[in-house]
Amino acid sequence: MTMLFSGFGGKSFGSPMPSLQLEGGAGYGEHPVKFIVSLGGGKVAAGGGGKLMLFAASGGQLKPLDTLELPGEGACGGGWSPEGRLLAVCLEQSGGLVLVKVGERSFERLTAIYAGPEGGRPGPRFRSAVFAPGGGTLYAAHTALDRLYIFSVSPEGKILSDRYIQLPEGDGIRQLLLRPDMGRMYASAEQVNAVMAFSLQSGEPVLMGKIPSLTPEYAMPSHQGSLCMDKSGAHLYVSNRGANTVTVFRTGADSPTGLERVTEAPVCGDYPRQALLTPDGRQMVCCNQRSNSITVLPVGEDGVPGLPQRVIPFMRPSDVTFLED
Repeated sequence: MTMLFSGFGGKSFGSPMPSLQLEGGAGYGEHPVKFIVSLGGGKVAAGGGGKLMLFAASGGQLKPLDTLELPGEGACGGGWSPEGRLLAVCLEQSGGLVLVKVGERSFERLTAIYAGPEGGRPGPRFRSAVFAPGGGTLYAAHTALDRLYIFSVSPEGKILSDRYIQLPEGDGIRQLLLRPDMGRMYASAEQVNAVMAFSLQSGEPVLMGKIPSLTPEYAMPSHQGSLCMDKSGAHLYVSNRGANTVTVFRTGADSPTGLERVTEAPVCGDYPRQALLTPDGRQMVCCNQRSNSITVLPVGEDGVPGLPQRVIPFMRPSDVTFLED
């Protein structure tokens, strides 16, 4: 597997810095890239600002294939449905949600544009989206309105209907993690530094409760970044931007959320936007925006990350994914 990481671009000592970087390979571009999604077959989608880009990755190189101008600003998250080859792009500034049909070498078309509701707190709006298996249902997190949206999507990528679950005001739902094999969905509540757990047993998400990721004694500013889980579903992880740690939860606990907080592990970097396990689960990669570093932590048999094995310099890293070789 090859690691690909993205960042907000910029300049260091007067030199342009790449916004996408293959591990051990060449970089590409210097404009902001907020998220990257592996599409399989060596293809990658990357989004940021008002643009969505398609790349082929091979031989340590990134080859640009297509660029799509989005109908809004703040592209910050993408949900991928391989069955329908649909990519859902969240626009956190404009407040919309866009469905894009992805071809082998180009973006075929915009299939649906959901403008989104008005109101709510100032700041980010749609932040993340995930498709259920089969691609017929799309879940999206709206931070400003504290809502979990549920869209019915046709095979052609048309939004057939939408509804939402109203969550506690001020929680700030951010990132979604779907585990249909476990009958669960998890979401980070970044404003209160807690993880929400939803049951999917009834076919509709039902909020079971939430569990803090930081101890009550922690008094400094901190907001959650990302969620990830190991393949077995035994451990759930959330990154904490400010506390600069990753909180480890054990699943299957006798609690309202089914989660038990195990510990916090330092990421040895500043402001971890994303923390993601490698496909084999033996390492965790943390994108530390403010320290311009990516730390690679070993993960023990107990599921707890240790001190870094590697530190990779990179300008304002944001996201990471893994590509098949």
